[in-house]
Order: sequence, then structure tokens, then C-alpha cells
Amino acid sequence: MKDYKDVVYIKLVKKELEEWKKNILKKPSIFDKTSKGIQNKFNGVLPDKYHEIITSSIKVMTKTVLFGYKYATKPPLRKMSLEEREKLVLEKAKTYKTTAMIEGAGTGAGGILLGLSDFPLLLGIKVKFLYDVASIYGYDVKDYRERIYILNILQLAFSSQQHINKTFKLINNWDEYVSSLPEDI
Repeated sequence: MKDYKDVVYIKLVKKELEEWKKNILKKPSIFDKTSKGIQNKFNGVLPDKYHEIITSSIKVMTKTVLFGYKYATKPPLRKMSLEEREKLVLEKAKTYKTTAMIEGAGTGAGGILLGLSDFPLLLGIKVKFLYDVASIYGYDVKDYRERIYILNILQLAFSSQQHINKTFKLINNWDEYVSSLPEDI
């Protein structure tokens, strides 16, 4: 049975979640549209090698998430309160932020070309963090459906507002979507 403190904390988290949903489901703003235009122009002047590195990195990251989980997973944590889990997530976030900052500082010192070569490493850090978060919240990433969920979380972080809205709708109806998937691949 949950104690009063847990019930209050869960209500607080639900309120924060609803606020987050409102913020994430906004329509693309003029700024979003303008920045997308600038990004497209900028992408047009970048060498093809840059685009190849980014595309290759994303393909490798996707394959790693779907099939490389065996090397980076921890068993799901059980029998913890939501508040305890969130404290662990915050601790993990600090560790991963420090790791990414150190890695990014080295990349920054090397310039944009070295930075491009480190892009896969930065994606890997983000994926590993999401694996750890999933296990903290009690999810087992050995289940490929949980790994697909992680890929959708990454899309929320790196997509245009229009794609974010589409991805969020899928995530928000995840149980329904998952029921249409086979048990195993």
C-alpha cells in the first residue's frame, strides 16, 4: 500500500506531466519555421561528407538501439517509489551531463571536423542514458518494444516541431500501438 507521501508526490508529477504535454504539443511557431529555413540554407552549403557522417551515425545508432542492447543494459529496478526512482535519474543525468561536457570540450578543441567524428559518440552517450533511465523506472530494454520507445524519445529530442507532435501522439498512445506489435522480432 502506498503511503500518503507517495500519493502526494504522484499527484505532483502528474500535474508536471500535463504541463509538459501542453508545452510539447504546441504548433510550429514563426521562429521554428524561420530557423528551419535557415537550417536548410546552412545544410545546403555543408559538404556532402558532413551529411554522410550524420546519416551514417543515425543509422548506426538506430541499429545499436535495436540490436546492441545486450552490451549496455542493466536489469530493471523493482520495488522503489517514484520519488526514489526520480532521484536516481537525476543522479544519472548529472553523471551523463559531465561525461558529455568532457567529451564535447575535447571535440570543441578539435574543430568542426573532429566534432563530426565525435557525433556518434555523443549519440551513444544519450542512448546509454536512456537505457539506464528505462531500467531505473522498471522497464526491461531486452524487450524490443521498449527499445523502439527509446528511439521515439530520441525523435522527440531532435526533430522539428511538426515531427515532435506526430511522435508524441504515438508515444501518448503507446499501449495501443504496442498491442499491434509482435511479441518478439
